[in-house]
Amino acid sequence: MPSLTAHLERNFLKSRSTHHIINQNTLAAIKPGAFIINVGRGGLVDTNALEAALEKGNLAGTGLDLVDSPTDSLRQQNVIITPHIAAITDVSYDGMAALVIDNIKRYARGEQPRYTVNKPYKLRR
Repeated sequence: MPSLTAHLERNFLKSRSTHHIINQNTLAAIKPGAFIINVGRGGLVDTNALEAALEKGNLAGTGLDLVDSPTDSLRQQNVIITPHIAAITDVSYDGMAALVIDNIKRYARGEQPRYTVNKPYKLRR
């Protein structure tokens, strides 16, 4: 992670390899005064390391859509936590519906569905 990073926003799947991917080492490499934004799953961010970085003033703030265990340290003005509802909008639901319809059509034509997580994907008929 370059030390020039002014903000960090990454979207990871939650897995063993991404557990606490944002940790003490990651946070130490980020430019002081940066923001951490996590709209992914809880568990991607090491809450203890994040709290320490906020308390030391190394981060300007953080926005989290979910945390493993919120604590009093995360009740600061420069911290925003939502109850994992960041994707719940009319626009996102319309987009999800359109994607499902498109993927059904693609499957019917024998094509690869878009945004397949479990690649390599093999069509079964």
